[in-house]
Amino acid sequence: MTYEVIIADVARATVDSAPAAAKAAFERKRRQLLSDPHGAGRYMPKEDLYYGDMGDHGVVCYSVHDSVVRVVVWRAQFY
Repeated sequence: MTYEVIIADVARATVDSAPAAAKAAFERKRRQLLSDPHGAGRYMPKEDLYYGDMGDHGVVCYSVHDSVVRVVVWRAQFY
């Protein structure tokens, strides 16, 4: 099953201003989210959010909505 990945405006602005290597790391994570969002990050039940590591480049915060086969990326943080 392929998920739709939606990137919130604040996350998009962060990604757009990131260096090329960080953008590439984000794109790799985004491709992971398309097919396996549950396995692409660690679920935090208190927040009902996932956090997915982008290696040395940072982390993405996202939610998974299985009923509509959608992932929403709320934040991207680059190191």
